[in-house]
Amino acid sequence: MDANVIDTLKVANRLKEAGFEPPMAEGLARALGEELGDRVLTSVDRDAFGVRFDELATRSDGLDVKFDARFEGLEVKFDARFEGLEVKFDARFEGLEAKFEGLEAKFGGLEAKFGGLAGQFKALETKLDVQYESVKVQLAAMATNFKLLVTMFAVGFSAIIGLGVYDVMT
Repeated sequence: MDANVIDTLKVANRLKEAGFEPPMAEGLARALGEELGDRVLTSVDRDAFGVRFDELATRSDGLDVKFDARFEGLEVKFDARFEGLEVKFDARFEGLEAKFEGLEAKFGGLEAKFGGLAGQFKALETKLDVQYESVKVQLAAMATNFKLLVTMFAVGFSAIIGLGVYDVMT
């Protein structure tokens, strides 16, 4: 495979235009040409080895037919297996759905109970508010009575002192 696959002079000139130093550009172009020349199949090589691409294409078409036939058989098998799995999963999920509906009903019952408790707490709060207001009114009345009592003691004490002073002076 000694045929030139690329024009190494053209590649070297492009590398020089891109800023490569001339010896580096030429060495790189030669190395690239040699590597590609060893690995790329040219029309000269094809003719030398007698390889005809038309025959390869025909063989490839035959392989495609065999490949398609095998995959069709596998596709049928996989479809049947997946349908069986789908039926199993559907059955399991239907069972889970029923369980979740049962749990939802239980939570609905709990929600009703908690709603009842909320009502009871509201009633207790109202009752405590009424009692608090009642105690507050009673305490206010007691404070008023205490002030009245203190005032009466003050008046009575003043009267006793006044009478005592009057008695002493007369």
